[in-house]
Amino acid sequence: MTKTVTLDELDLIVLLVVGALTFTDFLIGPKGRQALKEKVGYWWIYVAETSFAGFASHDAQKIQLFLRRMFGNRWFSWRCFGTSVIAGIVLTYLGTFASFYMVFGAFYGWKDLVVKSVLFSGFSLPSGVLSVWLSVGLSDYVFGRMGRSVTPGRLIAYMCIDILGMCALTALALLIVDVAGPTLFVFLSDIFDSFKHE
Repeated sequence: MTKTVTLDELDLIVLLVVGALTFTDFLIGPKGRQALKEKVGYWWIYVAETSFAGFASHDAQKIQLFLRRMFGNRWFSWRCFGTSVIAGIVLTYLGTFASFYMVFGAFYGWKDLVVKSVLFSGFSLPSGVLSVWLSVGLSDYVFGRMGRSVTPGRLIAYMCIDILGMCALTALALLIVDVAGPTLFVFLSDIFDSFKHE
């Protein structure tokens, strides 16, 4: 009786990860390996000596610095709004493409999915842009507060405020742009049509 050996997906993933790590270890050589050990050692000491509140506060300051480098120092500025427009377009398109791929991936080819995603994402671009712009302002404020806070309870409260606030702002942007906008447009067009017929 002969047995056939097959690789399932998990074995293949483990094999690829081990191969990539071994190849990286070969590429960096002994000096790079020693430098990596020292960096990991310094990081481990930093983590061991820092409290949760200090660690989270330091990370919040880094995130706020990153947000300000990308979007600018002022929320109400052309740079912040322009970067939000670009980020909103990219995120809206990627979200639309991902949802189209999950629902219609078996029925359409790549070219059709890309075209349909571009056409359909145009409907939700305004709400995506508004959502990113409002969320950046809220996140900048919350991470600024987290950077100055030292108690774990406040840090957790600020994280919850940021997450729930971004969800609420996204829902508000969807409500304003995708529901109220077309409803107002239909209402105003009915009023103008009634003036035409009189």
